[in-house]
Amino acid sequence: MKPLLSILFKYIILFVIIGITLVFIFTNNIGYTEIKYLFAGLSVLYIAACCIEAEQIAAVSKGTKKFIYFTDSFISKRFLKIIFFLCSGSILLFPHSIINYMSFICFLIAFTEIILTLWRHARKLCFVAFEGNKIIMSTNKIISIHAAAIEKIEKRHGITYFVYENNAAITLRTDTMKEKDAFSEALTKWIADNHLESKVVTAS
Repeated sequence: MKPLLSILFKYIILFVIIGITLVFIFTNNIGYTEIKYLFAGLSVLYIAACCIEAEQIAAVSKGTKKFIYFTDSFISKRFLKIIFFLCSGSILLFPHSIINYMSFICFLIAFTEIILTLWRHARKLCFVAFEGNKIIMSTNKIISIHAAAIEKIEKRHGITYFVYENNAAITLRTDTMKEKDAFSEALTKWIADNHLESKVVTAS
């Protein structure tokens, strides 16, 4: 429930910012001085809400061993999102008019993505973890797979594949992990604990 509330809170703040911006642009109810204070206060609140959301979504049980896993996909998606909103905000700056204030929303989202990426790196919120009978991967999104749902586990060329229900799969670049040997040992133990030896496929 907590992650859902944090996500809802984040979007409420964003909609409030959009609403205030539209009121400022199309009415005289908010002045130039007030809008600056509102933007500043709500921006801090929005960034804080995004960081809290990231923490709560990536939360695992106490004592769960996490293996840090920052992927190229994670970095590239964050980079593209930042570039998109920076470009969108820059476009809204021309021609010069009161509509320029809409660009603030784009720049806020881009800046928040930068802060959030640094926050997730500093707080080690991108990881792979074994929690009981589940394997959890936290990168661009959270993927949690129960051992009973796994149909095949295959390792080859430094990559581990987990194939589960409906031929869905996750791919782990274990060769890029700093603790790849410790992860391999933990994976072997998790496979044994959940009696998945028959699901392991040896690469030819």
